[in-house]
Order: sequence, then structure tokens, then C-alpha cells
Amino acid sequence: MDLVQGQAVWKHIGQRRGWELLSAKRKTDRVFRLQWRNDRDEVVDTIFKCIGLQESVWYSELMFRWGKQYTVMPVEVGTVPMPYVLLPDLGASLKERLQSLAAPDREEKLKAAVRQIAQMHVDTGAPVRDWLKQGKIQEYSIASSSAWEKTAIAEIGWLADQGWIGARNWVNKIRMQSEAVLSHLATWTNRSVLLTLIHGDPHLGNWLTTANGDFRLVDWEYLSMGAPARDVTILLQDVWEPPLQDALFFTWQAILRDGGWPVDSEEFRRAFHAARFDNTLMMLGFELAAFQGGRITREEMEQIWEIKTGWIDDDFQQLMRYL
Repeated sequence: MDLVQGQAVWKHIGQRRGWELLSAKRKTDRVFRLQWRNDRDEVVDTIFKCIGLQESVWYSELMFRWGKQYTVMPVEVGTVPMPYVLLPDLGASLKERLQSLAAPDREEKLKAAVRQIAQMHVDTGAPVRDWLKQGKIQEYSIASSSAWEKTAIAEIGWLADQGWIGARNWVNKIRMQSEAVLSHLATWTNRSVLLTLIHGDPHLGNWLTTANGDFRLVDWEYLSMGAPARDVTILLQDVWEPPLQDALFFTWQAILRDGGWPVDSEEFRRAFHAARFDNTLMMLGFELAAFQGGRITREEMEQIWEIKTGWIDDDFQQLMRYL
């Protein structure tokens, strides 16, 4: 969305609400930080986002009927002249806030986020199929996994061209592994385990904190019906310490178990490793793109590479028995 299109929408919002737009700063292609003066002469900070079909359904239907405890309540949702959502700007993300916390406080905050998304999975396991039949959501797209994995492999190829030690061998290995996993991914994650509503992208940058300390998710662009392991393996991408990652996984698993989910089954464990393989490869591609663009240092990338190639290897070894 360009600035001219945005200004047309913001003018429409301002006229209807009696607000004056003070400033607009682009955050991403479709997201802007907007500051207003409202009709009570108060300064109001907001986030404006152009949204697609799934987010439109979330903000116009599912959220109001069911999901208020999981999301940031919008200032408004509109469709003219394009679908959009205007959210209160709650400031720093959970990922940013965690950087200044001591280890015990960091673990406590992360467990709170994990408990929240686990409870969402439990609560929506029953109604999600009705939403699918009604056309309100779609099943998780394996085609999107294939596209993201190919992009990630291309980024690893770029890394190999830079002379990164071990990357050249990894290109061929990961391509073989990816093809093997993708050929079974639909069965392992969409067919042989219970499905629920998944956010689709609950990395720590998509969690915000309200004034009273509650966690809320934003960016519901990838909302779908899928295996709950898809969400938790994204959330854990920014948690690198094995003991902490285990503690968070067991917290999530315990809530699902209490909700009647067969979390100790072989199918559930297989879905976890398949989802983590898929999501880790995807996120590695994003991080390599950030490194290529100068947003991640070489030292940071070396650490990410070591950790995430280790996860990919471990998950593929776990999945080999099913190939």
C-alpha cells in the first residue's frame, strides 16, 4: 500500500471519528504507525494494517464471538476503500520486553504466553470444524510450507556462495530432507492428529502486553485450522536454551493433556517434529534474509545457524523412522 492510498483511508477514518491525523510512519509494506488527536483533544497512538480475507473474518466475526481474551481489541475494523484494522499501539513486543528481564522473570512471561496459546488450542478444538464448514477459516496450506521451504533453501544457497563453512553441503542435504518431509507433511500434521484453530505465526514479536500485563496476539494473517504443534514450534523459535524450551513445551503439553488431547501418542510427537522441521527451516530462511540485509550481525547469524541446523537435523532423525 502506498502513502496516497493510505491517506485516503486515514482521511475517511478521521472524518468519521472526528480525529485529526498528526503523523504516519511506515512499519512494513502494509503496516503504519499512526498518531491522532481525538475529539477530546487527546493524543492516540495506533497501528494501521491492510488485511486479507482470513484476518477480516477474524476481526469481524470470530474475535467478537469468541477470541477477545487472545487478541488486541481493535479501535475499528473497516472495508472502505480496502479491508483494514486499526489497533491501539501497545508499544514494545514481548520479544523486546524479554531482553531486559532476568532469567526467572523471562521464564515466567514465556510460560504465561505458552499457557494462553495452549488454552486457545483446547478451547477451539471443537468449534473449529464448524468454522471450516461455514467457510470462515481454511485448513493449513501445505503449499505455503513448500513455498517457504524453497525460499529458505535458496537463502542457504546464497550463504554457500559467500563461502560460509558447511553451507554448500547443507544445500543438497536440506533439499533432500525437505522433499522427503513435504511429501508426508499433510498426513503428519493435517490428517493424523486432532486439529484446532491456530494463529499460524505466534513468534514473540507478535505478542503485545496490555496495561494490566496480559498478553495479546496480533497479526492473524495466517489463521487456519491445523495441528497445534504448528503454533508452539513457531513460538519456541526465539527460545534457544534447551532447559527453557523443554519447560515451555511441557507447560503447553500439560494444558492440552488436561483438555483431553492425546499428547503422549506417537502421532502427536511425530506432528511436533514435522512442524518444527518445517517452521525452523522457514524461520532460518527469514533470518538469513535479515542477515543478507544487514539486520542481523555475522556473530548472531553464526549462533542461529548452529542452533537451528541442529534442530533440523534432530527433527529429521526423529522423522526418518516414518519415511
